[in-house]
Amino acid sequence: MSMSKVYVLATCLILFIGAAFLPAAFATARTAQKNDKPLLGNFANGKYAFPGDKIRVKAPPLLEPGAKIRDEKSTQVIQVVFTDDLGAFYRVIVLDNSGGDFKLEDVLSTFDGLREKQMIETSRGQEIRAIDLEKEGAEIIVTTTTKDEAGKPKTEQKTPDLLTANAAFVKNTSIIHVVAGMPVLDPAKVETLTVTVKERLDKFLAGLELVDEKAK
Repeated sequence: MSMSKVYVLATCLILFIGAAFLPAAFATARTAQKNDKPLLGNFANGKYAFPGDKIRVKAPPLLEPGAKIRDEKSTQVIQVVFTDDLGAFYRVIVLDNSGGDFKLEDVLSTFDGLREKQMIETSRGQEIRAIDLEKEGAEIIVTTTTKDEAGKPKTEQKTPDLLTANAAFVKNTSIIHVVAGMPVLDPAKVETLTVTVKERLDKFLAGLELVDEKAK
């Protein structure tokens, strides 16, 4: 069974994919604004709790004002996305694998431009770490204005590539995929940005709280 069918991210990722990150002038998002659509989960005291309250995550550093949170659910997937007006992007995806239909490695099939992958051991157990670079995948558009040969203004728009750091692991009956991403405004700086986005992912993961079903 293909991951594109079961992971249900063919639609969800298109709806929420995107990232932007500026390394300076960031503040901690303590009061992320909600979209007009009511949240499926609960956001309070700087933390988002997924329905059922078995998974909670601290809001990541976002530029304020403009920090936003949104979530969405499909048949087997629920996800929460944190963004700000500059396009900063963080996401936690929870795939219901209670039927045992998927393997952790299936997460890799959702990437368009896989650059790095490794399996590591963490306090959460075996965990996939991956770096993906999606061509023109960011959800922001960069607009530049120059002058043509006649001296008239010429406007061009471009969608940057999307660079993401990803972590995926199994918890209880779910596969959890955590993402931190940013746009690549200068392709020559991909290697430097990769270091930065990995650091952002680690900090985001540090704010993830998981409840063991055996302890309930």
